[in-house]
Amino acid sequence: MTLKLALWLLWTGFIAYILLLAPPLHLDETLTLLKNIFTFQWAAINPIILSLFSLVGIWLLIYSSLLFIDGRMQPIPFWPFAVASVGSGVIGLLPYLALRKPNQQFSGQ
Repeated sequence: MTLKLALWLLWTGFIAYILLLAPPLHLDETLTLLKNIFTFQWAAINPIILSLFSLVGIWLLIYSSLLFIDGRMQPIPFWPFAVASVGSGVIGLLPYLALRKPNQQFSGQ
């Protein structure tokens, strides 16, 4: 129960940070950066930003592969949270982790 409460508090903290404390979004710069990433014009991008962008996707893929297997034995499916995490990162995964039930036994092939 303490872990679930901690996950909900962490999720609430992330949402509060985004709404109240995050720096303002400069839409022109962000769209230019995303356009350069997706059109493979990587020479115009800071390599640290490019590597962090890539690592977020890699960790999401690794973690999702584990949770898709875990989601087969859960009362709620994992796929809606995986879709949400593509656009929001960990903010989309935390509600699933807080709502899931611990698996003590594996039932399947």
